[in-house]
Amino acid sequence: MIPESDQHKPTDQGRTIVVGDLHGCYDELLDLLAQLSFTANDRLLTVGDLIVKGPKNREVLDLFSSDERFSSVIGNHDLALLRYWRGESTELNSAQKQTHDELAVDRERYQSYLESLPMMIDLGSHVIVHAGVRPGVPLAEQSADDLTELRTLGENRTRRQGTPWYKVYDGEKFVLFGHWPAKTPRLGPRAMGLDTGCVYGYSLSAYIVETKELVSVPARLVYHPARRTASAYFLPATWKGCCPNTRLQAGMRTTGLRFMGLSRRRRSGGDFDWAESTQGVCPCSRGNARAD
Repeated sequence: MIPESDQHKPTDQGRTIVVGDLHGCYDELLDLLAQLSFTANDRLLTVGDLIVKGPKNREVLDLFSSDERFSSVIGNHDLALLRYWRGESTELNSAQKQTHDELAVDRERYQSYLESLPMMIDLGSHVIVHAGVRPGVPLAEQSADDLTELRTLGENRTRRQGTPWYKVYDGEKFVLFGHWPAKTPRLGPRAMGLDTGCVYGYSLSAYIVETKELVSVPARLVYHPARRTASAYFLPATWKGCCPNTRLQAGMRTTGLRFMGLSRRRRSGGDFDWAESTQGVCPCSRGNARAD
């Protein structure tokens, strides 16, 4: 067993680290950087939604706009504020309004930074987007709405019920995305979702491209309550009758991934994606598991 301090030892060439939705969770980002032993040779990219819902939106934007090691694609909440400032939209939800007020102290600088964020970052073998890409459509022809809002295939791209785009996508480039939170990373044949619900009190996750490692740190607090419509996508830390050898861990082994950072207690049972179960039960207990 490699000591914890050496698990994510950087290489001289530096690493490419992709992080899930931050939503203003600045303290957890610092925790993650410490867990990663982040250095001057590394670069960190996020899947967007740098701001809104969390407590320290200014701190996140100050860091990303001042340190060239940090970059991001634009998320739907980032874009909502940007469109409001441009006069393209007249409405913000309550969380967006709160962030709008927080950023008013230096709005022009924050607006300028959000204006600079791309819809997509191409890493060669991997591509980073906020929400998703529509299968069968070339990356260069993806719509802004799909890149920032896509969840399932069909007429309503924002629906949570239906066929997830990442289950169908089988393109040349491996897609790293966020937007659709789950207790553990969502996995498809050629895609991985990194939004593990930090702002909702779960965890902040990162994927190291060169080593195919997943690294997570727990949220310090619940900053924003999950909506009822999203609650099925999160699992409690403890399940009755569940073993730790669940589907996602098996899936990570078959795709060459290693999951690190969460305690055994948090991993136990929480690795099963309840939302994707056809029977609503943990497969290891054949119907005996239930949420506390």
